[in-house]
Amino acid sequence: MKPHDPIKFVREYEKALEVTMPLRNRVCLGQFVAHEDRSEETLCFSAILAVDGQGVAHIGNDGRGGCLDVMPMPKDGVMAVLSDFNREVQDLARTATDQPFYLESFLTALVWDTARNARTVR
Repeated sequence: MKPHDPIKFVREYEKALEVTMPLRNRVCLGQFVAHEDRSEETLCFSAILAVDGQGVAHIGNDGRGGCLDVMPMPKDGVMAVLSDFNREVQDLARTATDQPFYLESFLTALVWDTARNARTVR
């Protein structure tokens, strides 16, 4: 069994981020608020995720490490929008890499870019 190559993993991850960049035009994080005073291991934040102009989920992190919290809004069709968008992210990423690339990775990059643009992370 071949050992895990972290350099290859990072390069493949960066390729997937680059190839999925056009999808960023379809999503935004509205009402983005970073809570730096509560950030420990990860950025503590809250926002509303919109896909194609439709609010589909509350997204956030408590700042103590761990994955993003994505809570779909209780509206008809929201799960289908999220599922379809997730599939688009993965299909596009597969054109550049054979490494798994999930919606959470895409959203994490979007969060950090949003935080940088909002000048809330120093």
